[in-house]
Amino acid sequence: MSLPLDPAAFVAAAERGVNERDLDATVGVYAPDAVLTSITDGAHERAAGTDALRRTWAGYLDGMEARAFWLRKTLSAASGDTIANEWVGGFGVESGGLLPAQGAERWTFDADGRVVDHVMWTFFAVRPSTSLVARARIGLATPRTAVAFLRAQRRHRS
Repeated sequence: MSLPLDPAAFVAAAERGVNERDLDATVGVYAPDAVLTSITDGAHERAAGTDALRRTWAGYLDGMEARAFWLRKTLSAASGDTIANEWVGGFGVESGGLLPAQGAERWTFDADGRVVDHVMWTFFAVRPSTSLVARARIGLATPRTAVAFLRAQRRHRS
């Protein structure tokens, strides 16, 4: 287990790699047998090994470029062999990009300081829980659960 000497600098470099669409910098932190798990609005994807990681990140970065995606990462915690960070971002102009996005990441390192396990949770079009659009999305995805939570929330507001 070996964290980078400066976890905040690691997170800043990861941010820079994405925002600059630098494939080599983005993929260069991984060990040859690393695994990337991405969960984006409920869609699960897994890439394992150098070739799969490179292909996966090439697709992500190309898509981000096409939509002018940007993000800002903040270190949340660093301990043992793990760094966690949160991020906010969007599409278009950074000062208020369309469809606000946010997420979190967990990075696990090997003894050589290389990433061996990286999990990303991404949420696009984040809205307040009171938003009709947000409620409709939840209702369409999991109707019974949405109704159960809505009923419980109403009970506790009274």
